[in-house]
Amino acid sequence: MTDRHRSLAWRLYGFAALMVVVAIGTLIAVRLLDGRRPEDHQARAVESLVNQLAARFPDDDAALVRELHRDPALRRLDLFVYDRRGQLIGGVGAPLTPPTAAELRVEAGAPRIEHERLAIALGPARVVLHRPAGDGPAWIILSLSAVVGVSLVIALVATLVLARTIVRPLTVLGDAARAFGRGETGVRTRLRRADELGAVGRAFDEMAEQIERLLRAQRAMMADISHELRTPLTRVKLALDLASADPHAAKQVLDDVDADLAEIERIIEDVFALVRLDSTAAAAFRRAEVDLVAVVAQARARCAAHHGTHPIELATTLAHARCDGDGALIRRALDNLLDNAAKYSPPGSPIALRLGRRGEGFAIEVVDQGVGMSASELGLAFTPFWRADGSRTRGTGGVGLGLALARRIARVHGGDVELESSPASGTIARLTLRGGPATSASLATDPGGARR
Repeated sequence: MTDRHRSLAWRLYGFAALMVVVAIGTLIAVRLLDGRRPEDHQARAVESLVNQLAARFPDDDAALVRELHRDPALRRLDLFVYDRRGQLIGGVGAPLTPPTAAELRVEAGAPRIEHERLAIALGPARVVLHRPAGDGPAWIILSLSAVVGVSLVIALVATLVLARTIVRPLTVLGDAARAFGRGETGVRTRLRRADELGAVGRAFDEMAEQIERLLRAQRAMMADISHELRTPLTRVKLALDLASADPHAAKQVLDDVDADLAEIERIIEDVFALVRLDSTAAAAFRRAEVDLVAVVAQARARCAAHHGTHPIELATTLAHARCDGDGALIRRALDNLLDNAAKYSPPGSPIALRLGRRGEGFAIEVVDQGVGMSASELGLAFTPFWRADGSRTRGTGGVGLGLALARRIARVHGGDVELESSPASGTIARLTLRGGPATSASLATDPGGARR
């Protein structure tokens, strides 16, 4: 247990001790503020009884003594009668010390309380001494000691339980945090509590799980980047070696080197774009009013230029579809979706490009008639560097960043990318974006992309 945790435990113990002290102080204060001793409570009753005896036996001491021994109520008292000279006449109960000079001078109607006993005038010639039954000093001390002891034990036990309930989870949290800071990303608190400490433990576990997942993804991405860069770099090295060995083949080699360097540059640009969009700088990209109709038309023209064997069928009923965002990023996301559709579709098969309303925003759909994907492949489709052909060959081109980058672009614009696919039936890639007002126009499906 660390010093901080010990400090918390001792604070709890100190609080319990303070509670006991306050309870004891309250009892003592009540006792003192009450201002009455045990004999004060019985003075009035005993004085009334003595006055009755004085009225019944004004001069007959023997009859008075007989009455003291005969009356059951009187026999339960410690009560003795003296004359004014201090001579004992008679009494009942436990013996008392002789009266003091002050007690012998007591007057009728003014009882005197001394030494925890009453001195009451019994007519002009006699004095009664009475020791009240009740709380004596020893009994009071014993009672207070018992109360203090029981209270202290209960308070300490309760504090021990409370301290263990609070300090132990904090110790677990602290140990887990330090272990996680040392790089043990698999550590978890596993606190199963229904209170706030349990909520903190679960939040820590969720955070640790997310960070571990991000670190795994980061390591996997670094491995994939290394793999994807190694292949073109190896080809560049081989091409340069071939050029040095055969100068006549230099032109052909340089063309290959230029293509490989372009591929390396494209990989670096895509990785940089993913990192930039995943960082806090994602909110700082250029925002302006973008007409999605123009973006779709430009993307169609680019795809037709690069994949001339695939007719691009453009269909929309919108003359203008405006949204707030970065037009270049949106066009890049759409280019990636169109490139994927062309790569995984048979030569000559058409690709449909549709733009329409979806709720308060817009949806751009790219529909191909390619090989499609299974349910398990759909779950991996947005993983960086994963390719649906299930290999690391360049048979289809690309490095598997297109869909991941397209989804990230859509999400920083408040939308998303969704896929619907099954093997041998083609794929529908749907890019959704938040938007503003749209203007309708009658546009028919046009393989050339022109409006009628």
